[in-house]
Amino acid sequence: STDDSFFMGYGNIGEGLGSTAATDGSGGGFLACAAADSWTRDSMYSNTMSSNNSDALSAGGGSGGKMAFPGGQQKSISKISSVIGSEWKILLGQGNCGLYPLQRTFLEASNERLCAPLQYLFPADATVEENGVALEVLPILPSRYDLAKIEANIREELTIADPRQGGGELGMTAMISRNAVEMIEKMCAAAKSATSNAGEDGYSYLDHDSAASELLIHDMKLAGVIHSLSVSLKKAPENAFVIPYRPAQSAQHEEAARMCQIELQPAQQKMHALVLKCILSPLCRALNARVSSSLSKMHLGAYLEDTTESDSGGFVQTHLNSLYEKIATDHISHLPIEYGSIVSICVATYSIYAFVSNAVLVRPLGEMGRLRITQDLANLELALEQLVFKAGSSSSLAQMDNGKAYAELRAVRQMLFWSLLSDDESLSPSDIAKSLLRETWIVDVRPSTICHFLFSFAPNLLSSPHHAKRMSTEDFVHTLVQPDGSIADGEANAWMTIMSSCDSYQQRDSVDSGMDTGDRRIPAVLMYLAPELIRRRRF
Repeated sequence: STDDSFFMGYGNIGEGLGSTAATDGSGGGFLACAAADSWTRDSMYSNTMSSNNSDALSAGGGSGGKMAFPGGQQKSISKISSVIGSEWKILLGQGNCGLYPLQRTFLEASNERLCAPLQYLFPADATVEENGVALEVLPILPSRYDLAKIEANIREELTIADPRQGGGELGMTAMISRNAVEMIEKMCAAAKSATSNAGEDGYSYLDHDSAASELLIHDMKLAGVIHSLSVSLKKAPENAFVIPYRPAQSAQHEEAARMCQIELQPAQQKMHALVLKCILSPLCRALNARVSSSLSKMHLGAYLEDTTESDSGGFVQTHLNSLYEKIATDHISHLPIEYGSIVSICVATYSIYAFVSNAVLVRPLGEMGRLRITQDLANLELALEQLVFKAGSSSSLAQMDNGKAYAELRAVRQMLFWSLLSDDESLSPSDIAKSLLRETWIVDVRPSTICHFLFSFAPNLLSSPHHAKRMSTEDFVHTLVQPDGSIADGEANAWMTIMSSCDSYQQRDSVDSGMDTGDRRIPAVLMYLAPELIRRRRF
């Protein structure tokens, strides 16, 4: 009789497995055993496959072919491989024919075993007041025991594909892995409903003193739960197929582990996307909003010529260092390193862009004010490096946002001491614009940064952009730098505002030109410079 392993792996074919192992259509042997029975055939395939098999057998030349057997017999295996492949496809079947119903039943049972613990993961909780009124509270999060149970279930299902441990076949690895991915997707749907629903801006995440609220504490714990499950899922293939046989693992087991790792990637991405969208992104927006509120205080006279801000350590040390320290200790330290680094990088990127955008809007800005801004830029760089380091991130400031934020931070230090206007008062606006375009630092700053900086030299009648739009500096900076740290959409709108301010200046200057102070060439320089900067940025 034919060994059952022949049908699963086409292996172990030797003497004694069939009477003669003949290859003709009537002699029996292992081909006759491999032929599908009537119950495995679909009616639409019967005639077609029988004719194909007859042609293939006749092409094989009866029993004249040769193939190497362990006992020394030679048979032709290349000429009958097409017959075995076609018969195997018929044996697998589809719909209600062949082995497909058995496979479907196995997958349903596997899915049921994997999903069994999900109903206990996020149970609803309630609190009863003294008057008997039930208050709805946040769901209960899974315990370590629950996560260990899920991990054990995944590992047990994967080991079914191991012939030695589960009695299956390594080719089942991908099929079982896809079942695990489906279970993780259901778990992510349940976890999403268990979040605090703080909203996209995450304002309910922080108290008035920027401390973590109860909602944020709950969501940070949920992020830790998902991260733990993600780590265990990443280790599951190796734990199932390699570690039990180490150091004598086979190449087949290592290949099964790699295949399983690839099939489980969608589950990893699903969990990461859930945490990023529902927890980390709202948290970053909430923290950046607090940073923005602190940065707007520089317009309350921090860089005036006669201010004493420098005596107390500078603007960054006075208003930002304590905030960054609170972010690191109260928020980032309670997140896994992978998630904490994402938050720190987002806050650092936003801080650089927002600080620069606020600093160039300061008017009036004298020589002492420029020196203080330069000092604060150095202090800001140091504070952000410490923030990223405390988060455990391996990235530096020079790597954030493809290096654009850090490059602008360094370029602004050179821009602050650009002095062509005072060096040569006879230059025309077009010559000044051309000279600016030749500066080495111009490529690293945003068009709005250099244009708004030129307003500090402009006549008083030229309204600042945020004044022209009747907005506070904090709200105006939000149009340039989004709460998530992106800067893609603000430059074109900033140019429109600058052009509107220059048009209004021309009307005021014609009426009240004698009482104005400042360099009257600035509006014309802006009209020459801004369009070219926008064009260069696009291409």
